[in-house]
Amino acid sequence: MDAGISSQFISALLLIAPILPGGLSIWLQGQAVSFPYINMTLRLLNYFGIDTVKEKNKIIVPETSIKGKNFIIEADWSAASFWYEAAALADEVDLILEGLRKDSLQGDSILVNIFQNFGVMSEFLKNGVRLTKVKKKPDGFYFDFSDYPDIAPAVITTCAALGLRGRFEGLKSLRLKETNRLRALENEFKKLGLKLESGSPSDLIPIIEFFNPQFDSNNDLRIETYGDHRMAMTFAPLALKLGSIKIENPDVVSKSYPQFWENLSSLGFELA
Repeated sequence: MDAGISSQFISALLLIAPILPGGLSIWLQGQAVSFPYINMTLRLLNYFGIDTVKEKNKIIVPETSIKGKNFIIEADWSAASFWYEAAALADEVDLILEGLRKDSLQGDSILVNIFQNFGVMSEFLKNGVRLTKVKKKPDGFYFDFSDYPDIAPAVITTCAALGLRGRFEGLKSLRLKETNRLRALENEFKKLGLKLESGSPSDLIPIIEFFNPQFDSNNDLRIETYGDHRMAMTFAPLALKLGSIKIENPDVVSKSYPQFWENLSSLGFELA
């Protein structure tokens, strides 16, 4: 199986594998994409008593009886990326995100390390993580999102809003999401007065790099969401820098985070 196939598809196969006669063996060809999501599925199978085997590019799941256990579903770290973005753009922060754990199975928990670069500090509590802010602004930021594509829009937009020179790799799968997120970011950043260049030095790792970043306020700015929930949530925190921002088709957030606008309002954002 080509590893360029969605990790969600591979995870779906892994979840049904224990009840298939003889189990299932999967061979991954090429460069693995979003592998932390696959690892998360394997760790969940292990938790429920299924001994999986991972050997380089091969995954083996035997036919096994699944053991019932209590399991608490953790909050979504990829959704937390928008609150980390808001924290990075705010002057002061004291925010608790409930349901997130330090020992998370989710690869996107790497947000904790990424946003330290922007002064966002994470303190894990019994019921979640507390975000606070210290003054810190790097000269630039580099990251390879090959394993973490869902948090890329929030991180890239954070760099743009802070006026940071950035280089972002591992974005190939962003072209294959609900919309082409690379093109969507490029289109909307141009409305913000940002000059950026994108390219593909190889077939595997496209790059977006900002040059001479600017961030122009425009009260009449309208952000197109392209039918993509993450585009709406990525651009909403920019109101902290622009004073106001208009999001087209805001209901797209219902796909993954129906309460997003309600939660945003509860933090003092005015919605109209």
